[in-house]
Amino acid sequence: MLLQVPLINQVHEATADGQPDENAQMNCVPASIASAVNYLLGKTLNGDQIKDAVYGNGYTGATSADRFVPYLQGMGITMLPHSGQPEDLIPVVRDYIANGVPCLMTIPSQWANPPDNQDNPSGYTHVVLACGIDHSASGTITAMNPWGGFLQEQPSAWWQFRLCFNQIWSLQQEVKMSSAAPSIGNPVAGMPDWFDDGQKLWGPVSPLDGQRHFIRGGFRDHVLAMMHAGAWLANDMPLEEEHPNQDGSRTIQTFSYHQWRVDNKSGAIFLGNFGVDYMRLIGIVNGLNAQLQSAQSKPTGLTVSQAYQMVAQKLNDLAQSGA
Repeated sequence: MLLQVPLINQVHEATADGQPDENAQMNCVPASIASAVNYLLGKTLNGDQIKDAVYGNGYTGATSADRFVPYLQGMGITMLPHSGQPEDLIPVVRDYIANGVPCLMTIPSQWANPPDNQDNPSGYTHVVLACGIDHSASGTITAMNPWGGFLQEQPSAWWQFRLCFNQIWSLQQEVKMSSAAPSIGNPVAGMPDWFDDGQKLWGPVSPLDGQRHFIRGGFRDHVLAMMHAGAWLANDMPLEEEHPNQDGSRTIQTFSYHQWRVDNKSGAIFLGNFGVDYMRLIGIVNGLNAQLQSAQSKPTGLTVSQAYQMVAQKLNDLAQSGA
């Protein structure tokens, strides 16, 4: 599967103002974004135009993806960060592409070799636009590489060992939202625009597709427990219904700031952390997850829901104390 993103060569691209591109060597981010915008909206923008619109004409130097978010919002495109370990993010990239959503990935500028430190590489880095997947044994991912403007296909493991800064960015077109409430369910106390009917917990309207999505089963139990403990943000809404991953081994559901995953064989539940607003709690969550796993593996007399309630209460206490 290959999304029909246009190839953009940051080194030799025509500019809207007819002037030489003063930042051609460093325009990988806006060039990759331009390719995504042109694919999503049918436009013919180039990286220099997008860089000039955000950083100003004449700027030279590195650019950062987060600076382009307001500009893209004005065009009707939502660009969201997703943070986590590379082995967790690569499946997210594959899922997004399977649903027609391209993603920005950062790799070393010298991409022939993995970086010395993926969390904080010492050398220069480069941004590409992930736009294709296949379903072979190796599970390849194809990216539009703006350094020369070519399609770069490599096994998923190749990208995993080169993904830098533990982050990707998804880009998709916004749709007109409907605020109509579900026909069933009662408002959840203290959680504006959430409704529950005893089996399904409905979240607020998603900014991505203009629909409400529901949570059910074990996911619902955990979210309600955290809500009752005051440890769930009202705008941390489900962005999709739960669904199996590509090989059917897990059921997943993505929220604004993270992703629930359940192992369909063991029933074990995992929490994947995504989104910059959630990153400040990663250290706390990691420690509490260890406590939770210990509680689940020992005969403590606690149910899983009770254990999660304890974790949620600790998170709330730490948040209130300014941790």
